[in-house]
Amino acid sequence: MILTLLAILVLAAEPLNNKTVLAQADLGLTVGTTDAVESCLDPAHAYDYFGWNVIQSLGCGLVEYKVNATGSPDDFVPSLATSWSVSSDGLEWTFNLRQVVKYDDGTEFNATHVKYTFDRGMDIADPDGAFLGIGYCDIIQNVTVVDKDIVKFYLKIPFAAFLSLVALPVSFIVDPKYAPMHGTSWNTTDVVVYNDGNARASHPMGLGPYLLKNWTRVAGRDYEMRLEANPNYWNASGGYPKTDNIILKFYSNSTGLALAIQAGEIDIAYRQLGATDIGIMKTNPDLKVWEGDGPFIQYLCLQEKYAPFNETEIRQAIGAAINRTAIVQTIFSRQAQELYSIIPTGVFGHSDVFQKLGDPNYTRTRELLAKFGYNETNKLTFTLWYEISGHYPQSQQQAQGLKTSMETSGVITVSLQGIDWPAYRGMRQNEVMQAYILGWYPDYVDPDDYVFPLIHSSGGSWIHDNYNNPTMDQLIELARGNATSTERSALYDQIQNLTTTDCPIIPLFQGLTYAVSKREITGIYLDITAPLRYWYIASSHNDIAITDITSLKTVVGQGYNTSVDVTVADVGDFNETCNVTVYSALTYTSNTTAIHTFTNVTLDSGTSTVLTFTWGTAGFAYGNYTLWAYAEPVPSETNVANNNYTCSVPVHIGVPGDINNDGTVDMKDVMNAVYAFNSFPGKSRWSPNADIDGNGRVDLRDILTIVINFNKHE
Repeated sequence: MILTLLAILVLAAEPLNNKTVLAQADLGLTVGTTDAVESCLDPAHAYDYFGWNVIQSLGCGLVEYKVNATGSPDDFVPSLATSWSVSSDGLEWTFNLRQVVKYDDGTEFNATHVKYTFDRGMDIADPDGAFLGIGYCDIIQNVTVVDKDIVKFYLKIPFAAFLSLVALPVSFIVDPKYAPMHGTSWNTTDVVVYNDGNARASHPMGLGPYLLKNWTRVAGRDYEMRLEANPNYWNASGGYPKTDNIILKFYSNSTGLALAIQAGEIDIAYRQLGATDIGIMKTNPDLKVWEGDGPFIQYLCLQEKYAPFNETEIRQAIGAAINRTAIVQTIFSRQAQELYSIIPTGVFGHSDVFQKLGDPNYTRTRELLAKFGYNETNKLTFTLWYEISGHYPQSQQQAQGLKTSMETSGVITVSLQGIDWPAYRGMRQNEVMQAYILGWYPDYVDPDDYVFPLIHSSGGSWIHDNYNNPTMDQLIELARGNATSTERSALYDQIQNLTTTDCPIIPLFQGLTYAVSKREITGIYLDITAPLRYWYIASSHNDIAITDITSLKTVVGQGYNTSVDVTVADVGDFNETCNVTVYSALTYTSNTTAIHTFTNVTLDSGTSTVLTFTWGTAGFAYGNYTLWAYAEPVPSETNVANNNYTCSVPVHIGVPGDINNDGTVDMKDVMNAVYAFNSFPGKSRWSPNADIDGNGRVDLRDILTIVINFNKHE
C-alpha cells in the first residue's frame, strides 16, 4: 500500500507531458509476412504482389481506389490528380494535377514527371515487367504535357478500364532524380535495384505516404524493412499515414509467422498463414482475424478441340455436376468461397450465373448426357489433369474433390493425372489434356481483366481450350470500350449469361484474403482492389484519463464539507469500466489519505463524465491539502500517465469562519460574509468559502459560525 501511494505521489508531482505520451504510444507497428520482394521496387520491372504492396506505400498514382471498392468506374478517387475527363470516343484522357506537391527531397511534382514515368516504363519494356506484361504499349499511344498541372493520355483503343490501369502501382510516378537514364536510350539496365545499405537509392519513388528508411537483406532474402511517415505526402494534412512507423518483418514459413503473431512479437500477420492456424486464431480473444474477398480464382478448363467436350451440352453437364460447397468446406476449411461466375465476388459486374446449372444438379447432368448415350452403364469417361508443383493451392485435393463430385452423378467416370508445372504448361500449350485446372490472378481489378484474358478468342488463347465465339468476342470488346457503369454492367450480364450457355471454362472457387492482428489494430481493409494499405492502419487502444479535479471551496472549516468534482474521460477506442480514487495529502508531510472511491464507472469511447462527492474534513489537521484523482488502469491499457490528475489549487482546512485564510477569524472574515450575505450560486456576490455550512446560501448561520469562533486562530 505504501509503495502504491508513493508511486501515486510521484505521478501527482509530475505534470502530464502530452508530447512524451504520444511519443511513447507511437513506437510503430510491426507487420509480419512470408512474402518478399521478388526482384525490385521499380515500377518499370516489379511484377509481383509484395513488390507492388511496398511500391504503393512509397509512391502515388494519379488516382487510387477508394476503400471497399470493386473496380467499378465510380470507385476511383483523386490522388496526384484532382480531376479527370475522357473524350467522347474514349481515346483521350485528361488529368488535372494536384498543385504544390513535393517529392521527399523537396522537388515539386508536375506533369513532366507523369510523362517521364510512362515513357520510361514503356521504353524500357522489360520483358519480365508489367508494362510489357499488361500491354501498356498496346493501349497508350503517347503521353503529352499540356502544362505543368495538366497531362493528357492518347490511347490506341477505347479502354474502359484505363483508370484501373492508372491506379496500379506500375503506374505510380517516379522521381527522375532516382530513376535516371544511364545511356542514350532506355534499357533494362536503367531499372533501379536493391542497393545494400542505401534504402533511398533502392527505389525511384518519393511521393507516397511513407519513406523507405531501411531495407535489410540477408543472404539475398528480405529480412526487414522500415517505413517512416513522409512529411511531404500530399495527404499528410488529412492525418495520413495513421501510423508514423511501420516495420516489415519477413518469415521463412507460415508456421513461424503464426507463432510470431500468437506470441505478440508482431502486430499484424499478412500473407501467408495456414488454414489450420487461421482457424485456431479465430478463437483467440487477443487476436482479430480479418477476412476479405480475394482476387484469385480457380476454374476448370474443357478442351473443345475434340470429343467429348466439343459438345456444348456435355460441357453444361459437367458444369451442373460441380459441388463447390464440398470443395471449399472439405479442402479449404471454408477459407475460400464458392465461385459461380468468371467475374469473382467483390468485382464490379459480378453475378452468380452458374447457379442456374445447379450446385450440383445431378438430374440435369444425367438428362444432358443421356442425349449422347451416356448413362449408368455407359458412363462419360475422361482424364482430369492437375499440377503437383504447388503452383495452385492443394491441387491434388482439388482434383480429387472434383472427381468425387462428378462421379456422384452416377454417369461420369474421372481418371486423375498429376504432373509438375513445367510439363503441365507444355501439355496445355500442346492441347492434349481433356480437362485441366487453371487459376487466375488479375493484373488490374476490373471485370475486363477476368473476361478478356480467359474467354476472348485472342485474349484467352494462352489457355488453349479452343473456345471461340464471335458473339462473346463482340460483347467483351464492347464492354472494354464503354466507359459508363450502366452500359458496362449490362454487357457483363450478357457475357456471364453466355458463359453458362457455352461453358468454355467452369468457375470453381475464389480465394479469400486474410490478415490477423492484435485486438487493438484498426484500419485493415481487405477489399479486392489492392494490397494492404499501410497508411490506413492504426493501433486503437484502451485509455482512461483523468482530465480535471476541482474543489468547490478552497478554504474549508475543520469538520465542515466541500464538494469535489472529478472529470474522467475515455480517450481510447473501446467502451470501458473503471474505478477512480481521490486522494488528499497534507503539504510537507507524508500524510496521504484516500478520501473517496468511485467504482464501476462506465464510459463510452470518446466520452467523459463528471463525478461528484462530498469531502467531510472531520479529523483532518489544519493545513493545505493537495487533491488528486487516480483511475485504475483498465485491461490492456499501456498509457497510464494520464490516469492521474492533480488539483491545481490546494484546499486549506482551518478554523471554521476563517474565510480569507489568514489564520485568524477576525473582522475581515465578518466583512467578507456580510458582502456575500444572502447570495447563492449564480449571483455575482456568491462566495463558496463564505458558505461555511455548505447549504448553498450565505446566511445567518454562516455569520453565527464566525461570531462563535471570533479571534480563534490555528
